[in-house]
Amino acid sequence: MSLSQFDSFWEAYPIKKEKKKAMEKFLKLKPDLYDKIISSLKIQKESCENFKYFKHPTTWINGECWNDETETYEKSMQEYVREFKECGGFTQFRRKYLSIYGETPENIVNKTSKADELAKEVEYQFSLTQN
Repeated sequence: MSLSQFDSFWEAYPIKKEKKKAMEKFLKLKPDLYDKIISSLKIQKESCENFKYFKHPTTWINGECWNDETETYEKSMQEYVREFKECGGFTQFRRKYLSIYGETPENIVNKTSKADELAKEVEYQFSLTQN
């Protein structure tokens, strides 16, 4: 793996602990695993209710957790609205989903991010419940 691939992985990973150890392990991985790692990480983040229970990055890498089975399901709008309320509104909800989708202000310049689209739609649906 490359350092730039690790940087992308680190940016997308929800827990920032022991970066040096994680980088050492990550850089030893075969480059052809990168797409699988990133896609599995995204799915696992989307299905995780609370990131405090997410494994530390080094543990995740050592355990080859990109191979773990993960239940995927499409959240209902009602679930998103509940989450929106729990986050305290648009800004925190958007920030959470920027992280889940691995989006940063640098990589979403001149385009609408998936997190922005979701946050706007959920904010609208939330507003409908307030009337």
